[in-house]
Amino acid sequence: MFTRITRIVSIVAGTAFGAVGLVVLPAGALVGWGMLGLAVGVSAWLAVTGFPAVRERLAATGSAASAVTIGVVTGLGALGAGLAVSGLVAVAGGTAAASLLVVVATAWAVWRFRPRPAPSTPPVVVEEAPGASGGTEVTEVADLSTAELCLAWRRSYGELLRAPDEPARRRVVRSRQAYLDELERRDREGFARWLGSGARAGGDPQRYLAAGG
Repeated sequence: MFTRITRIVSIVAGTAFGAVGLVVLPAGALVGWGMLGLAVGVSAWLAVTGFPAVRERLAATGSAASAVTIGVVTGLGALGAGLAVSGLVAVAGGTAAASLLVVVATAWAVWRFRPRPAPSTPPVVVEEAPGASGGTEVTEVADLSTAELCLAWRRSYGELLRAPDEPARRRVVRSRQAYLDELERRDREGFARWLGSGARAGGDPQRYLAAGG
């Protein structure tokens, strides 16, 4: 709840100060902020398209946003932040604005990096079925065939969308990362071809991988 309220207040305040900045800034400064936003957006687009590790992480977290979408959103965010800072300076003055930004940044850093209890990391379980002794048999990632691993990857995307809370979502994300790591370990070249084809969060990598495994 606190995080949601903080996000809403930040958006409202940023929009208000951004509107002020849009009004008070001269045309040259607006062009400068626009060029900065463009540079940031292009950099984000290049990071997604040029670095397989970035796309791998996005896929593991269930993000289906395209590189263009990420670039546009990031660029607009940078432009909006610039306008908001300019508006804050115009309203409160340079010293007060700098002090406020330092306080906000410090508060965010304290919250973001606050000590947390270490999460437990159970083995990555794909499925559980009754065993011959009446217990359960656990199938781990390394025991799956490549076809089963690809199927588990595709099914996990639906599980990610249906996750009821953040702990459940984190468990699915860990499983998805384990699937990606195992796929890359078995066929690095095929895995790279899949990523290079524009891998989707719920896509099927099997046709890019060597048979067997």
